[in-house]
Amino acid sequence: MGATLDRATAALRGAGIDSPAREARLLLAHVLGESPGALMLAPRDTMVSVSRFDALLARRLRHEPMAHLLGSRGFWSLDLAVSPATLVPRADSETVIETLLALRPERGAVRRVLDLGTGT
Repeated sequence: MGATLDRATAALRGAGIDSPAREARLLLAHVLGESPGALMLAPRDTMVSVSRFDALLARRLRHEPMAHLLGSRGFWSLDLAVSPATLVPRADSETVIETLLALRPERGAVRRVLDLGTGT
């Protein structure tokens, strides 16, 4: 498993991907059905579905968004399903929620928000 992660990290770094080690761990965790943190605790001889991992790695090397590869993206307190047919939620869009929470007069006063025309 360590050699697989090292190989993927080097390939992602060579392709100019930001955070190559992190993204290699995310892809491997996805293939194994584990959390990224669980990889740190896994024995080094864990069998890896190399062909599936390599297919995802090849797609990422073509700069396909990680969210499309993983099929989801965390946004605020939600885990949203994404695909090539949807826009990937951006982390900086969470500032809309943070601003709303900062402006509300009292906790629980805002029960509904209409998000109109800002994406999928």
